[in-house]
Amino acid sequence: MNSTSLLNMEQVLDIRLPENLRQLWLAYPEDMAAARCDYFSDDPEWLLGQNQMLREDPASFFGMTAWPAHYIVIGEDGNGNAFFVDLQRPGPVFRLDHAAPDQPALPVAASPAEWILWVRARLAEDEQNAAQLRENEAKRKAAKKPWWKFW
Repeated sequence: MNSTSLLNMEQVLDIRLPENLRQLWLAYPEDMAAARCDYFSDDPEWLLGQNQMLREDPASFFGMTAWPAHYIVIGEDGNGNAFFVDLQRPGPVFRLDHAAPDQPALPVAASPAEWILWVRARLAEDEQNAAQLRENEAKRKAAKKPWWKFW
């Protein structure tokens, strides 16, 4: 993400991004490369497209009746839940549950800086779960006997 992309997003969406969020995108933490596809996207095309889609067709988010123009999606969790900031309430990063799209969103972090810590914790948890799955699969394969061995 670069300043031109951010300016374009601001112009197209007719918004002004908070400076702390802008700085995070401009200096995207390289240790969070795995978050790019989910939790905290730095893909300007995806971000712009997602925000435009929700503004034009809020029902595309599991039947939501309205998507306020002051909400800006910054990522998702891979399970259909959106992460966003509210430009009228600078600071928190919110999670909107796809199972209850018209219910109040829940803050997951008090600020974008804390959001980065939250994302890093999720990435570490995801990696631990993946490592455990790999270990279990390796054990299962090692314990598996050929079909002709009955004892």
